[in-house]
Amino acid sequence: MMPKIKKAKITRKTVSHCQEFSAFRLFKAEKTNELAAAHSRNCDCKDGILTAGVGLTVYQPSDGSALGVAPNLALRNIYLLPTMDEQGKKDWELFLVSKQNSTYVYSKTDKTFARILEDVPVYTMFTAWDAVGGTSLFVGTEINLGVSKNKGGSFAGVTATDGQACVFKNRVFAADGNNLHYSAPSNTADFSESLESGTLYGDVTDGEIQGLAVWKDALYVFAENGVRKITASGSPTQFTMEKVCDFHKRIFKETTRLCKDGIFLLAEDGVYRFDGKGMGQVCEHLSISPILGKRTCSSASYADKYFLYYEDEQRGESLVVLDADGKSGYYAEPVEGLTQSANGVICRVNGQLCLLDGRGDALGEAVFETAEITFEKAGKKTLKRLRFVGDGAFTLTVKGRGWERTQRISLENGERAWELFARSDAFVFRFVLERGARIEKMYADVVFA
Repeated sequence: MMPKIKKAKITRKTVSHCQEFSAFRLFKAEKTNELAAAHSRNCDCKDGILTAGVGLTVYQPSDGSALGVAPNLALRNIYLLPTMDEQGKKDWELFLVSKQNSTYVYSKTDKTFARILEDVPVYTMFTAWDAVGGTSLFVGTEINLGVSKNKGGSFAGVTATDGQACVFKNRVFAADGNNLHYSAPSNTADFSESLESGTLYGDVTDGEIQGLAVWKDALYVFAENGVRKITASGSPTQFTMEKVCDFHKRIFKETTRLCKDGIFLLAEDGVYRFDGKGMGQVCEHLSISPILGKRTCSSASYADKYFLYYEDEQRGESLVVLDADGKSGYYAEPVEGLTQSANGVICRVNGQLCLLDGRGDALGEAVFETAEITFEKAGKKTLKRLRFVGDGAFTLTVKGRGWERTQRISLENGERAWELFARSDAFVFRFVLERGARIEKMYADVVFA
């Protein structure tokens, strides 16, 4: 008699694995332990730490005045300019520049805006202090440089310019083709040919001046074919001008901006950073493709960040926020009227005059969503648990095949776990961060079977 053969019990072998994600990236992950976003908005990943991006604070002038910001007017720029009279009394003037090239000045008495320029493209507005006589307000158009000594926005032309002008060494410098007109230090509205005012003539081979920026005791001039450095200490006889480097790119005029240890600008094929010696393209992963032939740009800098508003060929109206070193950046919700001011980065959001900073309410949702994560193995697996290290609170949605789960997670004492026991062949993670949230690491406990 044949002995009875027992059937062997077949068991499925399981393997447990803890995957550590020690860094978050807005685009391509450089290592397997980095979590990259397939889609993100208003999220920063500086140093691999996931945080909410820029926030908003409603601006309130020091005198407590209520500011209406013409909610029905399509804005290009907002200029909030400090002023001071001969007695040293400080005040401010508010100007709006519309996308239809009209400029308006705000009346504190009537709390209304009056149009002072029509069908005149404005490229810059700023304040300059005279040695005597208080302040002068300047407006740079594509035709000339206008100055106003009186409140109410009545400007008189003082010199030719194509819109680029700035204050340097107590003088006003105004670009005109490839030349620079400069004023007298005692009277910033005086551009006459004299011992103290006149014109610096550039090299015609450099082409038209497209941007100006003051940095490290020098004025840098960005022209069509290169960068020049100007020093202007003492009298004009001591002025110097030298070529720093070549740069054969079209520059969008309103985008040249000093940010910490470099000067940023938008060119025809992306953002560049000048380090004092040469130009280098930064944040190429953002795929910035500005629409050529349209004047839709503005820029500002604050707290080691460069803010750039422009119109992209693919994304349309866009706001990009870049770190001062040019190594990282992110897209945020577009705002209206983005402009540099003495108070910081000013803009209009929901009809209110606001400052862009890291303290206020979020500028739209701070969203970070990954592509499908397989944990480097095909087939179904069980996601047992997620653990997080950081601070603050966020909402996480985990998506699998045919299901999704959402949980608000508050990182008490620096960490928190979420038990899922969810099964799929791949998982998508969608984070929505609250203000102050900071996620340093994510651990995923996975069982493969």
